[in-house]
Amino acid sequence: MPQLGSGSDVAAVMTALIQAVSEGKVLLSQAVEFGKLLEMYARMATTADMPWLENLTDEQLEAQILRLKRELAVDTGWQDESKPSDE
Repeated sequence: MPQLGSGSDVAAVMTALIQAVSEGKVLLSQAVEFGKLLEMYARMATTADMPWLENLTDEQLEAQILRLKRELAVDTGWQDESKPSDE
């Protein structure tokens, strides 16, 4: 697998992952889970390249974090373990 150094490396890793599945070196279910991690990495890398984040107030930054957590939960079914559940 190619190494991840920036968000632009995600395409190369995805290509290698798809190739590994086609060659039977990686199970499709494993590739799907790894693909979710790659997607999160790409989002993080994209967000890290946004200098406007430095100008946000603490409240605005918390709102952005909450928005990303909600988006991640919708896309992947992830739940934030740090907060109590609504059971």
